[in-house]
Amino acid sequence: SASAAPSPAPIEIDEVTLSGVTVFKATDLEKVVEISAGDRLERAKVVQTARNVRDLYRNAGYEEVRIETRLVKRVERPGEEAENVLEISVSEGAPTRIAEVDVEDDRKGGSNRRRSATAKIGLKPGDVYDREKLLGGFRAVQDALTSWDFLSPKIEEEPVETVPAPENPELKSLSSKTARWVRVKVSVQLGDRVNFAFRDNTV
Repeated sequence: SASAAPSPAPIEIDEVTLSGVTVFKATDLEKVVEISAGDRLERAKVVQTARNVRDLYRNAGYEEVRIETRLVKRVERPGEEAENVLEISVSEGAPTRIAEVDVEDDRKGGSNRRRSATAKIGLKPGDVYDREKLLGGFRAVQDALTSWDFLSPKIEEEPVETVPAPENPELKSLSSKTARWVRVKVSVQLGDRVNFAFRDNTV
């Protein structure tokens, strides 16, 4: 009987390159790239790396990002053996920007409290809609409310809403560099508040 054809020799990666990156530092991307020089070429690792890079961008507000990967043979000098270079090309696209941050809580009044909470979120109109920064802002608001004696405050972001570009000329000038504008709506459930009462004990 005919013998089975031999399996192709595994391809070893000599170099991984990233191009088109302006938003992140190299160290940020190194954390999500799952294949490196010296590794065998595995399709699953290449696909997962592309997904990781895409998700990193999307969480940072770059929803239009596109990732392309390709393996190229590179010969440094005539007569030398070709090197296997995995190229990861990033097309960042324009970011999603915040038009408005709207914070509401479940108690009447408290406009100063809401203004303070909005400031602690740390994202303002014109900023890129960065999920990591937003979640960090939620934690800062929660810590602040706890320090103001609210026992178990809860913070929830409602689904973002696409809105027209702001009329503010300074913000409107960013529209050519913006994929879409969104309103960030944050709902705060303050919970119970501790009240400390001190009794004057006399002897």
